[in-house]
Amino acid sequence: MEAESDSGLTHGDAIAWSLTLTLAFQFAVEALVETVPSAGKDLVMLVGLQVALYLSACALFAGRRPGRNWSQLFAYRRTSVALLLVSLMLGVALYVPADLLAALIEKRWPLPKELVEAHVARITPRNFMHGTALAIVVALAGPFVEELFFRGALYTGLRTKDRVFAAAGTSAALFTLSHLEPRTWPPILLIAIAITYLRVAGGSLWPGFLLHAGFNGTAITMSFLSGGSPKFHTDSQLVALSAAVACILLVLAVLIARRSESAARARAVDEPPPLPSGPALS
Repeated sequence: MEAESDSGLTHGDAIAWSLTLTLAFQFAVEALVETVPSAGKDLVMLVGLQVALYLSACALFAGRRPGRNWSQLFAYRRTSVALLLVSLMLGVALYVPADLLAALIEKRWPLPKELVEAHVARITPRNFMHGTALAIVVALAGPFVEELFFRGALYTGLRTKDRVFAAAGTSAALFTLSHLEPRTWPPILLIAIAITYLRVAGGSLWPGFLLHAGFNGTAITMSFLSGGSPKFHTDSQLVALSAAVACILLVLAVLIARRSESAARARAVDEPPPLPSGPALS
């Protein structure tokens, strides 16, 4: 297989990469469940499979772009420490509003009972060790490989030759569509937009990863506390408070990103090279 051009990704390339990986993961899950039936109820095994496939895809992506370092390929860059802290808190604050949106969709278009029961079984810890493993894979491993692929490889590759809005929109949409249940798309898109904004503003993979980790960590913690069926969206005061805090944190992230020299340096790496100028007129 020949190395791909150094000119960056086209949107067609990004769609092909995302679609191939999404389908490969689904086929791998089906094969795993057929071989080990209990794997369908074990989120640790499923996320472990996801991690293996996503890291393999990222390695293949890097192999087809020789001569580029990790910063150029996956946005492994330093950025504002304050922005990192705000990003983590924003992920926590966004959980309840996203949960409310998911609940409204579920009320209008409920999931089949067997799917709900399967989801509860996957996120219910069987013992302390299993609960610890669940927390690690859901809050850290899964978010890391998804960010490495969507906001690392795809966004950075698209940004090499395209404008911010187009690259951000495509990477956010592909991330959302990679979750194949349409009823989950609106809340996932909400989170994807916030993560992608932080990737753009911070010029680095890490702010978006911390938001993603904070959101998933809050989701799994709430599930543990509620026995697998969190209903924190029913508390109107908590929803209002969470939404207000999320808005404040988002404004704070904007201000920090604009004033941070480290974030500005990281963003500069994403800028496409200037187009060659035409011949001078005499």
